[in-house]
Amino acid sequence: GAGGRGAAMHTQLAALAGLLHATSVEAAVRVAVKEPMLLIMDPTEMATRLVHVSRCFRHVDGSLQVTAERAARHPWLLTVSSASLSSKLSALGASLHISPSSCQELAAAYPAILNQSAANLQSKVEMLLESIPRSSLQAMVFRQPSLLCRSVAKILASLQSLREVTSMSRSDVVDVVEKRPGILTRSTLAPGRCYRALSIWRLSQSEKRQLIKAHPLLLQLSPREVHFRCRWLRALMESNGFFHSALRRLPPSLLGALILHLPCAWCRLQYLAESNQEGSVSLTETLS
Repeated sequence: GAGGRGAAMHTQLAALAGLLHATSVEAAVRVAVKEPMLLIMDPTEMATRLVHVSRCFRHVDGSLQVTAERAARHPWLLTVSSASLSSKLSALGASLHISPSSCQELAAAYPAILNQSAANLQSKVEMLLESIPRSSLQAMVFRQPSLLCRSVAKILASLQSLREVTSMSRSDVVDVVEKRPGILTRSTLAPGRCYRALSIWRLSQSEKRQLIKAHPLLLQLSPREVHFRCRWLRALMESNGFFHSALRRLPPSLLGALILHLPCAWCRLQYLAESNQEGSVSLTETLS
């Protein structure tokens, strides 16, 4: 009857709570909502799979306590066989040419990487390697593991869009996204819009390229934010002759740093302009 089913459900949730070191049955319910299969899985099987998951992460931290916490955040890990997890880690290592411990480090940082087939993982890496050198791709996925869950078509479209907008070589574009691979997690057109928004004055293409080579993080701001920061600096230049001259003399690398850190610097810049103390502090000091 309903009472028997309710008791069985409570027993299952209590077993799950114990396995995952959950603080309460309510916490186990939240885990089960994410992965309902755990409500019908034999508790002994769940315990066995938890041990298997811990072995798959043994080079990072394979303790059962840490593994239980990882499984509570990513309960689908308990629904995958140990053979499947191992094959996915092996495919990752073989395609990226990285060690087993590096594979585990990558998967621990972003477990969703393992929520796709080994064949899909390998195919994705192979397609990316046609446009990105292996050493660059390795650096990119360690900085932004979620790239391996993103569509290859979108990543390649973002690279192509950036090349077209900036007129940069493929290797220069790869250098930029290698430093800040989060650029490739945005919409395909967003980085190009950020690039076009860099217009305090009529910056040359060469100056803009130097800006983003020195500070790729600029391409992770929203185009609207870049536009407002540039507009604020332009207004400062138009109202103050000293800053007009000083900003025009800044090399692109320092100008990029100023745009990037403007939220921290603009109060100081405004104070200096209004108190006629512009020459008392260098522009680089306003960033500190």
